[in-house]
Amino acid sequence: MGSKFPIIVCFTFLLTVSGFPGVVAQAKDAKFPIGEMISKGGVRFEAREKVWKNIDSSHFPVFEKGKIKTEQGIGMVTLGNNCHVEIAQNSVISFEQVDRVHLTQGKVSFRIPYSKEMTIKVGNLGVTKPRVQQASKGTSIIPARNEDTVGSITLHSNGSVTIKNLQGSLSILDQDHVVVAALSSKESITIPATMASGRSNKMMAQAGEVREGRRETQNVIDQEWTYLGLNAIEWIAVGYVKALLGGLIYFYWPEGDKDRTVEQIPICP
Repeated sequence: MGSKFPIIVCFTFLLTVSGFPGVVAQAKDAKFPIGEMISKGGVRFEAREKVWKNIDSSHFPVFEKGKIKTEQGIGMVTLGNNCHVEIAQNSVISFEQVDRVHLTQGKVSFRIPYSKEMTIKVGNLGVTKPRVQQASKGTSIIPARNEDTVGSITLHSNGSVTIKNLQGSLSILDQDHVVVAALSSKESITIPATMASGRSNKMMAQAGEVREGRRETQNVIDQEWTYLGLNAIEWIAVGYVKALLGGLIYFYWPEGDKDRTVEQIPICP
């Protein structure tokens, strides 16, 4: 037994060493929760694409790329960066990263600590805290105030989006990361469906050009119907006045002169 013990130890060591890379690879591939949700009522999670399963436990781990659907229930999510997201009834939200979530249906309320960042996507818009940059050797971001940002986002059934800011400041960005609106404390805004879907930039520009084109077209029409300083309506009015004057002159013209005038008109040229 004494002579076999070193052999067993060496064999075990070789097995451990040979299996160690696999253990490391599994640890790398393992997904760790980015937050935790406390739910109440009917709440589901997407087990795989388009396959939803009920959440039976009141405490549920939230993973990256995870998707949550509330029906008659609600959910309160605390993320690893200490941001809080409350999911209202009949809502669908996905967690792309710990600081990036995506609302595809319903309503969420949120609280972002003043020292943290989070972006909530809805349609082609991104709702986030404004970033104030200062000139320095490296770009640095300064929070506007040392207060949490509190608000809510509602995606309506017609595609429009209502954003309410209860505390702090919010910036609304389009798909090109251009600021389209900014909200101070206790302000709200409703963005049309065309703008929320990303189709509004061209449409809005075209709408302005169309209105301007109509004005130019109307000016051209007015110029075409202008003659000797009078437009078409004025010339019609002049015609009516002339006809009225001619009728009055004929009515009050002496009878003898009327006959004479008629006789002077030749039958043939």
